[in-house]
Amino acid sequence: MAKIICPICKESRHIDLMDSGQFNLYFCNNCKNGFVHPFPKDISEYYPKIYWQNLGRFSFLRQCIHNSFQKLRAGWFRRYMSRGDILDVGSGEGVFGQILGQAFNVTNLEYPGAKVENKDVIKVNFLNWKTNEKFDAIVFLESLEHVTNPAQYLKKAASLLKKGGFIFVEYPRFGSLESKILGKHWLQRDIPRHLFHFTEEGLKNIANRVNLKIVTQTEIMSFQYSPYCLLASIGQMLGISTLNLRLGFIKNIPKLLFLLIGAPLVFILEIIFYFIEESPLGLIVLKKK
Repeated sequence: MAKIICPICKESRHIDLMDSGQFNLYFCNNCKNGFVHPFPKDISEYYPKIYWQNLGRFSFLRQCIHNSFQKLRAGWFRRYMSRGDILDVGSGEGVFGQILGQAFNVTNLEYPGAKVENKDVIKVNFLNWKTNEKFDAIVFLESLEHVTNPAQYLKKAASLLKKGGFIFVEYPRFGSLESKILGKHWLQRDIPRHLFHFTEEGLKNIANRVNLKIVTQTEIMSFQYSPYCLLASIGQMLGISTLNLRLGFIKNIPKLLFLLIGAPLVFILEIIFYFIEESPLGLIVLKKK
């Protein structure tokens, strides 16, 4: 068996196998981050169009929830700055930039295979992107875990900052209680699209490795996002599939009961997790040293 080497710290010892399958999940006890091995040869095939766009019967409802979550993100972003030039790496359709408002000039980037329709989104490999622009802030809103080299992405981001600029990274907390309890059923594992799995200590290690100063690191409470992920994770663990309106009311009764009982329960659980500092979402804000 070939020796497994951590892509972040290049450590080959103290690597634990956490989940096996077509793509194995390992955890490096040296840098405190998880990683997928092997990487998919073509990651594009694992991203359906629905990943970026809200399609289907409940598209309007999903879009409203998504926009509400983006407003929440914009709210905590504005605590640090009220205007400026922003780079959104992994922007999707660019909704976050639209919600920020006219005081911000937002450049949106997505990877070349992204199935987004917004023509203002630049589809390019961030590490190969050539630009003379400098930015007041660069955001990775649950996108850094998707890239093949998070340390190099942060290093490149730092090189594009104006003096005093910030880097914001929102990420699923791999060390959270939800992750530990649900294991392979935790929705935010999302293998193989999530190539890396960050803990608080792990992200600190990466930041130090690329000479970035930690301004703050905290958990995030999101009623628009976290309860849904927890409910879906529990459903997956129990073998309960999502609603299928084509099957009719009778065959959907078990799923409807699960939703009626589970929905208020997961909201309560997420509140508890937040207050005991076990929220599944984290935010780290960085600056150049």
